Amino acid sequence: MSYVALYRAYRPQYFREVVGQKHIVLTLQNALKLNKVAHAYLFSGPRGTGKTTLAKIMAKALNCEDGIVTEPCGKCDLCRGITEGKISDVIEIDAASNNGVDEIREIRDKVKFLPSSGRYKVYIIDEVHMLSNGAFNALLKTLEEPPHHVIFILATTEPHKIPATILSRCQRFDFQGISSEDIHSKLKEVALSENLKVEDAALETISEVCDGGMRDALSLLDQSISYSSDDLISLSDVLAVSGNVSNELIIDLISSCKNNNQEEILGYVTKLVNDGKEIHKIVSDIITFLRDILLFKVGFGEKIIFKNPKFISLCNEINNQIVYEWLNNLNDVQNNIKFTNQKRTYLELGLLKMSDKKLNDYNSLTQRIEKLEKELIYLRDMKPEIKKEEVEKYPVDNEIIIEEAIGQESLDLVYEEIVLDDTFVTTKDVEKILNSGKKEYKEKVQKIIDNYKEKNPNNLILHIFGKGFVAAVSDKEALIVLDDEARCNRLIKKENYDKFINIINKGEKLIDNFICITNDNWNEIYLDYLSQFKQNISKPILKEIKMMVKKVDNNYKEKVDEVIEQAYNLFGKDIVKIKEN
Repeated sequence: MSYVALYRAYRPQYFREVVGQKHIVLTLQNALKLNKVAHAYLFSGPRGTGKTTLAKIMAKALNCEDGIVTEPCGKCDLCRGITEGKISDVIEIDAASNNGVDEIREIRDKVKFLPSSGRYKVYIIDEVHMLSNGAFNALLKTLEEPPHHVIFILATTEPHKIPATILSRCQRFDFQGISSEDIHSKLKEVALSENLKVEDAALETISEVCDGGMRDALSLLDQSISYSSDDLISLSDVLAVSGNVSNELIIDLISSCKNNNQEEILGYVTKLVNDGKEIHKIVSDIITFLRDILLFKVGFGEKIIFKNPKFISLCNEINNQIVYEWLNNLNDVQNNIKFTNQKRTYLELGLLKMSDKKLNDYNSLTQRIEKLEKELIYLRDMKPEIKKEEVEKYPVDNEIIIEEAIGQESLDLVYEEIVLDDTFVTTKDVEKILNSGKKEYKEKVQKIIDNYKEKNPNNLILHIFGKGFVAAVSDKEALIVLDDEARCNRLIKKENYDKFINIINKGEKLIDNFICITNDNWNEIYLDYLSQFKQNISKPILKEIKMMVKKVDNNYKEKVDEVIEQAYNLFGKDIVKIKEN
């Protein structure tokens, strides 16, 4: 027997086997269950998402010998005959090659005849948008009032080309591109069933490059099997067959653009062209890569590249603004190469423009400005009542800042105004709470805050809390995520800190302490934590990131006493006055 392509061998034969499209499957099954099957359906959506497959399953469910069922048996003569294309009552027509008036008139003349073996005649017209205007007009009346034993299922990838008069006579179902996760899961099943050894990275890449089409994914896997000379199908095999560029090479290319290394850029382009990569595919892959950078920065989705340390490092070095500039530049390249024979020239010019030193200097300057803005917000929040011209700073041991008011005979040291480096929140603090956190504790604390906010909408503490949320709660300690550093540092001020804990512990004592981090910090930490957790690391060790948020230190009083002692030694007890709040 000749070889059967994977997309044909693994074509779903039952509703339960359909990948994705759960909303459509459920609606069709309910219609079958309630005996409310429409006389005409329109299935529209991208290629390879299951339109004609579901049409055939629907035909089997309507004609199965067990009756009109929500799941065809697949064993009776009618079910097997429809699967094999041997039942004359299920007519599949390709409108691309049968798009004339005569073909549709033939259908119109035959619909009045009763089905020969099943309950219904089912006409499946694929690529229906290819019909001529005359053919649509010939179909119109039949589609509006067909005999009770006839059902039309129209399938198309371009529903906008179908006349409104046809659309209004059909129940329309819009098929969606299948998610990468669902495609990846199906590919693993196929690989297991076929006894194939495939790298997981190869399967993930196939699921990401097939644009939501299950048929395309299976075809690409089929090609990779034929291409691979080893027992193991690798990522490089998939990239060679698909024509896509490896993420590692794109990372190096983008790094060269960032570092203004134009010689390396041209070298990478030469390598890609020599490897047989098409120019439009190179541009498309770089655009997708830049999109992934933006997705990673906002913590949206989970892709294989998000686990790459080089990718993570690159994301931290590139400002969003320069990514937007690069995307606009590559969009121009993509438009230009459609109308020229000098495609490589436009690609090289586009990449050289991305490496423009002035643009990257702007990126560096923007990052510095953002850093200064954060520091200013922090300083403003820590010292709102002290003006610069009234203060002189004396650094002690590179850790302690002593402030002496000009023109006064004494130095006021207020506990909550002393800045100590080791009172900032660290990833170790967060890691400790996450690794010992309990879901029920978190939900309980969040519910208390939500209820209190609802009853006290104007409360100052909850105004500071804003749109924050409880990320985790361990035994007596909570991790709170707020919008920015200013809110975090305000909430942990002594009077606000105590009030917030009292709100949570009003009914019963749930926590002794809490720490705050910003939403940006949380997104980065969460991705790192989730990535390790998915690798079955039960107690992930978080990478260090700098956080400009203070925490309440249990040893705070002792540290302040040390500061006071140093102040006495530095200025003398006669002029140092200690004020406690």
